[in-house]
Amino acid sequence: DGHIDGEEHTRIQAHIQSLDLSADEKAFLFDQLSAPSDPITIARLANDDAQAAEIYVASALAVDADTPEEKRYLDRLSDALRLPDGLRAQLDTQATGLVNMVA
Repeated sequence: DGHIDGEEHTRIQAHIQSLDLSADEKAFLFDQLSAPSDPITIARLANDDAQAAEIYVASALAVDADTPEEKRYLDRLSDALRLPDGLRAQLDTQATGLVNMVA
């Protein structure tokens, strides 16, 4: 949605640390936390389908998707990552389950 609040920032940092990404890729993601959100740039980090899924889940965990802007951001990210609709639905379910486990 172009804005990352404190809670979203913390969740993003924690999930990025858990991803199987290089130090440079993680550093890039952390740098992006300070910049306006750009789903196209974030999607370019994915080298394969597994990383695309991980990036999407990290974003879905960080974004509550309770506003039209947040939903639009996830839609744009999903499109840029070229996630099939069925996979995106599974990843959304996975992210929701992880959020519920923590809550």
